[in-house]
Amino acid sequence: MSQHLRTVISEVNWAGQFTRQRLIDYKNISSADATRIYYFIDSELSPEHLHQDGERPYHKAMARQSMLDGATTALQRKGFTMPADTYNM
Repeated sequence: MSQHLRTVISEVNWAGQFTRQRLIDYKNISSADATRIYYFIDSELSPEHLHQDGERPYHKAMARQSMLDGATTALQRKGFTMPADTYNM
């Protein structure tokens, strides 16, 4: 599994603990899990999140974008399609 995807799944699981969502298993990703990951990535790619309202240095924002793009690619390689209503991807 892609390290980028593993990192994003860890972030989704961390955020999900506050809303009592089911944890995503790295080795067994369902289509519902993939959709949840895609929506998380889409949210993280918004300019406000990506640049932390101007607080994150440009090179770190670009590294974060590259990591999120890598996770998206890994999901697509596993055969999961991106939801049509994503805005930032």
